[in-house]
Amino acid sequence: MAVRFMHEYLDEELTRDRLAALETHLRACPACRNRLEVLTGTEALIRSACAGRDALPPADLADRIVRSLPAAPRPRKWARWVRRHPALTAACFFALVMLASWLAAWNQDDRLRVEAGADTDRLVIEGNTVIVPAGQKVSGDLVVANGTVRIDGEGEGNVTVIDGHVLLASSAQIAGEIQEIDRAVDWLFFRVNAWLNDLMGSR
Repeated sequence: MAVRFMHEYLDEELTRDRLAALETHLRACPACRNRLEVLTGTEALIRSACAGRDALPPADLADRIVRSLPAAPRPRKWARWVRRHPALTAACFFALVMLASWLAAWNQDDRLRVEAGADTDRLVIEGNTVIVPAGQKVSGDLVVANGTVRIDGEGEGNVTVIDGHVLLASSAQIAGEIQEIDRAVDWLFFRVNAWLNDLMGSR
């Protein structure tokens, strides 16, 4: 409060009551006395420097100050788009996370993996080769990753080999499609398609 009274005193706007209160405070407070002396000396210095000059600022001073200020940053287009489409943004983020996880699996997992549903016990696995023996029938889809599929028997579903090959015997019979995937893009398309099929099938 004493500082405010000091500024009002320098601006010659201090009432008598407040002036009396300020004088009382200054007698008991050396720090405020020193502060008032500095403020008074600063004001006197400014007045002497401006003596004999036009005290009014130039008419275009305000415009010059405004022009010298940095321009307000414009919101980026992608930030506006994110705010307008939060659901689509969340879906894109989810897709990126899934893409990253699938690509990581593509690059790091080199173990043999076999998906054959309930017909897994009809398969014979020798090293990295998955065999459908002669006389055996696999009714569902067969998916093998990081290995070779040799079909001597029958398959009623699709056969998909990821990072591998399909070998068909003369006695082999495949009712579905045979697909060999050896590129990350093809594998990603396969996984997305399988995920969508599972999603639609669960409804």
